[in-house]
Amino acid sequence: MLQAIQFGIMNVFINTPWYFVGGMAFEDNLRIRKRSFYLCIVIIALLDGVGNFWLLAFARDFNTARSVFKIAYYSVIVLLFLLSFRVFVGKLLYVFLIIQALATTINYVAYLLNMLFLPTGTAIGYGDVITYPLTIIVGIAVTLPLLWRFFKKRLRPAFEEMSNKSVLFLCVTPILFFIIQIFMSNINFRYVLSNKGAEAVYNKVFTIVVYLLVVVTGLITYYINIQMMLESAHRARLEAENHAQERQLRLQVQSYEQLMENIDQGKAVRHDVRHHLSVIRGHAQASDIEAVLAYLEEYTMSLPGDNEPPVCENHVVDVLVRHYLRNARGAGAKVEVKLVVPQDIGISNTDLCIVFGNLFENAAQSVIRQTEGERFVQARCETTKSKLVLTLDNSCPAYEAKDGRQGVGLSSVAAVARKYHGTVRFNKEGTVYKSSVILSKALFGFNK
Repeated sequence: MLQAIQFGIMNVFINTPWYFVGGMAFEDNLRIRKRSFYLCIVIIALLDGVGNFWLLAFARDFNTARSVFKIAYYSVIVLLFLLSFRVFVGKLLYVFLIIQALATTINYVAYLLNMLFLPTGTAIGYGDVITYPLTIIVGIAVTLPLLWRFFKKRLRPAFEEMSNKSVLFLCVTPILFFIIQIFMSNINFRYVLSNKGAEAVYNKVFTIVVYLLVVVTGLITYYINIQMMLESAHRARLEAENHAQERQLRLQVQSYEQLMENIDQGKAVRHDVRHHLSVIRGHAQASDIEAVLAYLEEYTMSLPGDNEPPVCENHVVDVLVRHYLRNARGAGAKVEVKLVVPQDIGISNTDLCIVFGNLFENAAQSVIRQTEGERFVQARCETTKSKLVLTLDNSCPAYEAKDGRQGVGLSSVAAVARKYHGTVRFNKEGTVYKSSVILSKALFGFNK
C-alpha cells in the first residue's frame, strides 16, 4: 500500500509542472480566467495521482489498466488545452512535442543515474525507490526555467511571425522523432531493461545512451528549426516593411508633385483672374448686366472640377487610399468608401502602409483586370476604444481563385495583424473578394 501511495504522489509531482509551463506558453490567448485554467490543471493532476494509486494497489492487470488510464488522462488534458486557449492546434501540438521530448530525456537520465549508483538488480520506478522520482524532480526544477525562457524569447515571437501552414511544417520533424522514440521505447528498450545478469547492465547503459542521443538530437533539431523559421519570417517582415516604406515614399513624392502642380495652377488662375475682372469691369461700367451674367456663367463652366476630397484624417492612409481609388475609378469602378482613421491613432506609418496599401492595391488591380461585370470597391473602417476594424469588398474576375491562398502582400497584412494581436480574413465569393482586418488598439501605443 505504501508503494502505491508513493507511486500516486510522485506522478502528481512529476507530471503537473509540465502542464503548468505548457499553459504559460499561451497565457495571452486564454479563453477562460487564468486562475480557472490552473485550478483545472491541479484537479486533473490530483485525479491522476488517485488513479495511479488505485491502479497499483488494486488493479489485477496493472500494465493494461494503466495504459487505458493514461489514454483517458491525456485525452482530458488535450481537451482542456483545446477548450481553454484560442490558439491554432498546430502550436499546441508543437509545445506538447517539445515537453514530451524533454520529459522523456529527464526520465531516462534519472533512470541511468539510478541504475549506475544503486545496487545491481534494484527495481527502479516511481513506487520502488525514492531516489528515482526525486532525481526526476530535480531535473524538472533545473529545466523548467530554461524552457519557460525559450517559450518566451524564441517560441512566442516565432509563432507570431509564422503562418499556420509554417507551424504545421515545423511540427513534421518533432512528430517523426516522437514516432522513433515510441518504437525504441516500446520495442527494444523495454526488452533490454527486462534482461538480467552482468552483460545486461552494459546493454542497458548502451541502450539508454543511444536513446538519449536520439532524443537530444531531436531537441537540438527543434531549436535549430525554430531559429531558421524565425529568421526567415523576420527577413520576410523586413522585406515587406521596406516595400511599404518605398511605396510610402513614392506616394509622398506624388503628393508633393500634385501640391506643386496645384500651386502652379493657382498662380496661373490668379494671372487669368485679372483679365476676367477687366472684362467684367468693362461690362459693369457700360451697365450691361446681361453681358456680366453671361460672362460669369461662361467662366464658371470653364473652371476645372474640385479635387478629390480626403477619405480620412490620417495623411498616410488618405494619400494611399486616394491613389488606388483613383486607379479603380479610372477603370470604371463604382467606389463607396467611408474610413474613420484618426491622425494620432498610434500605429506606425509602416504598418498602416502594409495594411491599407496592400488591400487597396489588390482591390484596384482586381477591378482593372475585370473584362466583364460590374466593377466596384466598397470599404469601411471604424475605430472604437479597443479596436480598429477594416472591411474591404471589391469585384474581381470570375476565373481568379484566390480563396484560401495568400500572396506576399496579404501575408504581410496577416503579420501586422498578429503583431497587434488581431485577426484577418480573406475569401472569394463568386466575383467578390472580401477582406477584413481587426487590430487591437490597446497595443498601438507600443508600436509608434
